[in-house]
Amino acid sequence: MSLTFEAKPVDAPATAAGDPRIQRIARAMCRAARIDPDQRAGAVAIFNIHCHGGRSENDPAWTLFQRQAELFVAMNPDVVGPL
Repeated sequence: MSLTFEAKPVDAPATAAGDPRIQRIARAMCRAARIDPDQRAGAVAIFNIHCHGGRSENDPAWTLFQRQAELFVAMNPDVVGPL
């Protein structure tokens, strides 16, 4: 039996380029995982697990948490509004 899941887009997703909160939150998530946000993503063990298409191992480690930060902002506008 094969299961497939399709991600549904979130309304007006924020991006790191357009919203500075994304990078701040992603960097905080990275630090919470005890990872230096400025080290190369390829040096982080989870890079091999969470590597997305187009992601370079030379990108900073915080970019591994970028999508989660975008989802957090989209799902918690009342919390991140004042940031």
